[in-house]
Amino acid sequence: MNKKDEMISFMKNKIKNLEKEIDDLKNQRYDNIADCGFEIDFKELNVFSIEREIIPKDRYNRDNREATTIGYKENGKLEEWNLSCSRETHERLVKEFKAYIRIKHQS
Repeated sequence: MNKKDEMISFMKNKIKNLEKEIDDLKNQRYDNIADCGFEIDFKELNVFSIEREIIPKDRYNRDNREATTIGYKENGKLEEWNLSCSRETHERLVKEFKAYIRIKHQS
């Protein structure tokens, strides 16, 4: 292998390692954010559904990711809100939503 090929190989490995570092940092960021708590006012948001789905990869995410999608109505239009959260947080939100629905239908 000549000097030029060695340099190209070195640079390709360097790029590969940096890309892996970036991916690791992105995953760490999502893990940290997903563990944070939050509350949702289902009545104020006019929520009608909550579900777990796969959000396809796009220009911001290299991989598919799980997310909680909340369906709500705003100005008569159906809208979606995708939340990056853990499965545990998703399950907590589902329980809260079910309780909200029970209370809503009792009124």
